[in-house]
Amino acid sequence: MDILEEKVGDPEPTHNPIWLLTEKGWLHSAFVQPVRNILNQPVQKIPSAGMLSEVTVPYSQAWWVTDRGWKRVFRCYYGSTYWVYYAFSGVNGVIWYQFLDDRTKESYLVQGEHLRPVTAEELTPISPENQDKHIEIDLTKQRLVAFEGSRPVFSTRTATGYFEGDTPMGEFRVERKTPTRHMASDLQGNEFDLPGVPWVCYISWTGVSFHGTYWHNNYGTPQSHGCINLTPEAAKWVYRWTDPFVPLDDDYVESGSGTRVAVFK
Repeated sequence: MDILEEKVGDPEPTHNPIWLLTEKGWLHSAFVQPVRNILNQPVQKIPSAGMLSEVTVPYSQAWWVTDRGWKRVFRCYYGSTYWVYYAFSGVNGVIWYQFLDDRTKESYLVQGEHLRPVTAEELTPISPENQDKHIEIDLTKQRLVAFEGSRPVFSTRTATGYFEGDTPMGEFRVERKTPTRHMASDLQGNEFDLPGVPWVCYISWTGVSFHGTYWHNNYGTPQSHGCINLTPEAAKWVYRWTDPFVPLDDDYVESGSGTRVAVFK
């Protein structure tokens, strides 16, 4: 549905007073994920190292090809990212992309016009000359602030762990980064299945990370299973600004000297 208008509504909840007008009436923005619907010219020659791509439509249905035919799997939602390794022309000239899922290790198909290639230019590091960087996460305020020296250069609302202790407090570093990750849990009462999570910066080997979030729009309040949820745009900024740097043609980098992160209340 189209978003027709945006306005500040009731003072509660204080973390997110934004309401959106749609053809179905006014809805609180926490329950509406703003997206675009942009079709792309598919690329038919994929680089040998693969092509990092981002979904630009509300969602694209992924398919698994078996000896019994095509089977629906998950949806690839707007803003999620995937590594495309192959392209081919199907029935009626439709171009399909094949991507490898990093969790299931299976290859799936999506329509090529639903994804756009990510360019090296949009992943260039931000302020690479400044080595005095750190990030502060205030769990009480649900806010991330990035500093160069003592000067704040970026601030955004976040959504950290819903339960006390889900997001650990202390001093950390950005130790691993990947531009896409299929995050999932089968633990009873804590199940989730989220393919193509974009712009992931891990600060703990337990899996706590900054990352883009395409499944909710409720920042400024605890919401996650422990990770530091950001809008895809904010997560991409953090991904570019923090060390270690990840080249476009790489899908994973780790370092013992990444950007410092402090989490506190």
